[in-house]
Amino acid sequence: MAKMSELDAALKALMEQSRSIQESVRCIRELMSADAAPDPGEEHQPEQEAKPEKTYTLQEVRAMLREKTSQGHKDEVKALLKAHGAERLPDIDPKEYPAMMQEAEEIGA
Repeated sequence: MAKMSELDAALKALMEQSRSIQESVRCIRELMSADAAPDPGEEHQPEQEAKPEKTYTLQEVRAMLREKTSQGHKDEVKALLKAHGAERLPDIDPKEYPAMMQEAEEIGA
């Protein structure tokens, strides 16, 4: 049963990453079309406020770290936890999760 929970968390993380990629593609297309044919009479529009940083759940971070550990990066995962001030994932402030996910994605890349 625990494996099903892990698989579910991993699938949710993949779905969120897919949404993020789709949003990035949409933004790039908008930038390309805006740069391709600028309208000389068009006023400069202020940039939109930055989107809030994605939040992650404990389960999503745990799934990512478990995946990296299973790929043979146990020492790097331990170092990542220590870099964020804890020995165990539950002891880490959830505000650290976005940075941890970004850093974990770079492990083994």
